[in-house]
Amino acid sequence: MKEIEIIIPELEAIPDRIPRKPWSDWEENVLKHYFGRKPNEAIGRVLGRTAHAVQEKARNMGLKLHPEEDTE
Repeated sequence: MKEIEIIIPELEAIPDRIPRKPWSDWEENVLKHYFGRKPNEAIGRVLGRTAHAVQEKARNMGLKLHPEEDTE
């Protein structure tokens, strides 16, 4: 079966990948201090990031719940 070529001009005009904004040292320090203590949505609002970006960056940094919050 022959593959149909689909071209949507509106999608073709968008770059293939939107460049990601690098994390600054200050942002990483904020994350180290507040991750697990405050909601990811709140941290993200302050940093201009999504809650998902906060969660993924924390995971990539190896951050766990803040020690005072982790009682297990």
